[in-house]
Amino acid sequence: MNNLILGDFDFIPSHLPAEGGLNIMINPIDLMTSWKRCGALANFVASFYSDERDFGKKLDANLISTIFNELMENAAKYSDKRDALITVNTKLYNNILKMEVENYARQRHFDSLKNHFEKLVNAKNLDDLYVQQMQQNIEKEQESGIGLLLLLKDYPVKLGIRFEEIDENMYKITVQVYHFIEPS
Repeated sequence: MNNLILGDFDFIPSHLPAEGGLNIMINPIDLMTSWKRCGALANFVASFYSDERDFGKKLDANLISTIFNELMENAAKYSDKRDALITVNTKLYNNILKMEVENYARQRHFDSLKNHFEKLVNAKNLDDLYVQQMQQNIEKEQESGIGLLLLLKDYPVKLGIRFEEIDENMYKITVQVYHFIEPS
């Protein structure tokens, strides 16, 4: 496998001009040592985009923070802690906010992430998948796997993922979430 794309990856291609954007690079260990940093970063991004005067539209800061926090926590959890940065790119396109997070993960995380993302993007009924996931969580101790599922189930978003094989033990994982902004 060299590349695998799932879901709505590049729903809006990265080369298209945006109304605004923000780029951040951070070490995974900086997030892992204090989970509050994920929330602080998520709140910063939400605040950056939620001022109506800047972009002529009203964005829901709580929703943006929730989405972004989930992306950051996942990237931190599954990143190779020593060797690579987490890269965050956000762009505003008219009524869509594109949030993209890239991180590097080792083979041991790749298989479970790939299976989880395949379930998410191929699910016919997200409510049923949620119930199944909750039942599995009761039966065995594991990571909950419901964060991105809840985003897809409960909010106006699209999700896309790209896995790029760097070498036999390392993958670059790019997760894109597109938030559709409700008219104010």
